[in-house]
Amino acid sequence: MIALTCLLALGLLAVSFTGGATLGAPGTGDETDTTTAAVERVDHPGLVGGGSLGGAAENPIGTGVANESNPFTNSSDELQFVVETTQPSYWRVDGYTTYENGTWVRTGDSERYSDTLAATGRISDEVSHQITLTRQASAAPTSWQPATIENLDDVGVDVSSETGLLLVEPTPIGRNYTVETYQYEPDLQQLRSSQENYPASIRQQYTALPDDLPDRISVLGDELTEETETPVEAACEIESWIQDTHDYDRSVTHDEAGADPIEQYLFEMDAGNAEYAASSMVVLLRSQGIPARYVTGYAPGAIDGDGTYTVHSVHSHAWVEVYVTGHGWIPFDPTDPADRMAVESDALGPDTEMADVMLPSQCGEPIEAEEDEESTQDDDTDDTEDGSGGTEDGSTNQTEENEEGDSEEEIQESELEITVSVSPEPLVIGGDATIGTEIENENDSLSGATVMLNESVVGVTNDSGGLEFTVPSSIDEGETTLRITDEDREIDHEQTVTVGELRLTSDSEEVLALPGQNISVITTVGEEPVENATIAHDGSTLAQTDSDGVASIPISATGVTVSAEYVGQSVTLSVTNQFLLLTGLGVFILILGTVGTVLSSRESDTISTAQTRISGLSDRIEQRLINAIAWIEATLTRPELRTETSLGAKLWWVVTAPMVLLRAVWKRRPDSIVSAIWTSVYGFYTFIRGLFGRGTEAETDPTSENASDRDSTGSSDPEAQGRSIGSIWRSFIRVVFGRISPNQTAGELAQQAIQKGFPREPVIRITTAFREAVYGPRRDGQDMTEAATALSAIEQSQSEETE
Repeated sequence: MIALTCLLALGLLAVSFTGGATLGAPGTGDETDTTTAAVERVDHPGLVGGGSLGGAAENPIGTGVANESNPFTNSSDELQFVVETTQPSYWRVDGYTTYENGTWVRTGDSERYSDTLAATGRISDEVSHQITLTRQASAAPTSWQPATIENLDDVGVDVSSETGLLLVEPTPIGRNYTVETYQYEPDLQQLRSSQENYPASIRQQYTALPDDLPDRISVLGDELTEETETPVEAACEIESWIQDTHDYDRSVTHDEAGADPIEQYLFEMDAGNAEYAASSMVVLLRSQGIPARYVTGYAPGAIDGDGTYTVHSVHSHAWVEVYVTGHGWIPFDPTDPADRMAVESDALGPDTEMADVMLPSQCGEPIEAEEDEESTQDDDTDDTEDGSGGTEDGSTNQTEENEEGDSEEEIQESELEITVSVSPEPLVIGGDATIGTEIENENDSLSGATVMLNESVVGVTNDSGGLEFTVPSSIDEGETTLRITDEDREIDHEQTVTVGELRLTSDSEEVLALPGQNISVITTVGEEPVENATIAHDGSTLAQTDSDGVASIPISATGVTVSAEYVGQSVTLSVTNQFLLLTGLGVFILILGTVGTVLSSRESDTISTAQTRISGLSDRIEQRLINAIAWIEATLTRPELRTETSLGAKLWWVVTAPMVLLRAVWKRRPDSIVSAIWTSVYGFYTFIRGLFGRGTEAETDPTSENASDRDSTGSSDPEAQGRSIGSIWRSFIRVVFGRISPNQTAGELAQQAIQKGFPREPVIRITTAFREAVYGPRRDGQDMTEAATALSAIEQSQSEETE
């Protein structure tokens, strides 16, 4: 038992060193940086934005969500929401990333809305929309791109990975909210000439297609874009082809038992609703390596007075967003707007006027301004030059050539050199940052320039050329591109900056230190140390980090939890002190060792003693069984039974024998039920005490083979002698009376034994020895020897009487 206890203590000690994290294992503190929460929300087609309109994470083509009807086939005039705005738009619900098995899937986690959202691309204006929901909603429709949202704090808004505003709980009917959105009107010449310089993350995520996509879809994409030179030209070509070859029909669906729904739409169907057209355009663009995503929401709606627009079920719609380098996500709509508005008018009545919104791409519109300028330049050239390169008077155009040369030099001299300072370095994801800009050759600041981090617009420089902003949490850790553009000055400056997560670590998360002893914590951004970060505990500043990002802080007996605060970001770290645990374990082990030493110093051999006790008990049980069998045999073979020879006498004996045995047993019963219980409890107590009690001798039956030899040595331990004589006395009582009578004195018991016919002299000797052992004054080996001898004589007399 001592060995097992020690092993258990050592195991606990080992666990204290290794539990949860091994001492010396680095602690990162990253667990406190998580801000993204995956929230289960209600997705029903009956709600605004529900079902296939964006609230659901999966959008199957041609069918609804959860076996409900497909909202893109619903031509009802049921009112969904009302918008008050100066600029109507496509009312976007959400976008989707991945296409697989005829279904669009939105990947990535959502993030709880708390502050202004960073723009992902260029912006030219901001517009406010006031929206009143006439049905419950699982998402908040908005124009692309949302910046802020108000009056939905009690409902809870999550921003999806595709910037959809998903509601944690369905809103009550009649709820209104306000959305501020970024707007962008690109220069068509710049938009259509943009090349394929995509960020790696954009290319990887938004050009992916299933491995089993039919080859003829990619072949069709090759044919449609064969003569195009830029991604936007390719997008316009595909958009135009779908509008020209497929009618808009909200009732047509594909054969669900057939091939891929997009393949069926492109090659087998002549018409389909918006989800077929938009899905097909996205897949065709991706087959050409052009990033695109599938978007769901609502068409602009019906005009209902000045600045008011009503959106109905029939306005549910799907379109495409294409990523254009230098511009961000630009919407395209492969559904013919005239056909769509005709279906909407049929549902709402011919007198209802639909809002017609021109998308930024303006694929159907020529670039007239640039063409006029080029023709003017051509006319000027024809008027001033002849076929030989001279003027009308025959002289050469040397002056113009000189002027052109001077003009080129002036352009080169006028190229602006931009100096950009960034603080802090590296930037902290989610933290505050400052940018300062300066035009060196003009010795002036760059005001009004758009600043982007990895294609996310973070703001516009002020009059001093500076900008204070928050680093978007969507930016990945590592190197990223800082871009500053000003179209008026034709400035497009790029440089690489480093961004990272703020971390607080220590040499270990579990230490063994004296209370008040200092430990070191380290603050880093990415892999770079942070100087002058504030280390605090319970709101009180403990220290500032040095140039290596290190600070020393005191630790209590149980540990300490501290936070590092830097440029508006805060992370925490908990360090556990093992001092109390190991001290307590040490005291526990010391106590165990002391107890073990005391027990081992005793002369008693516990195991040997227990074996002896058990062996003695077994012998006594065996002897009692033998005595009982002998008594039964003697009873059944009484002389009077042997002399009776008549059949009637034998039958009478068979009938009365059980009663004879019962009376015999009854005579040997304990004096009372209490006496019987007392005898059993006392016997068990004696046995247990004999196993684990003090002393070195086992209380064996003195009539056993070795008892007289062992007792005759004359033990010098009076208590041991007393216990041995007591055992002999109890055996004497059981032999004479068959039970223990605790209410009678030793003298009374001896007198009754003599009256029962037991030999007088042995009875007196055993009684005297018992009295001497219990009351004194003489206690030596002679008492035990006399008692044992007397008990043997008494047992012998009983045996003779039985025979």
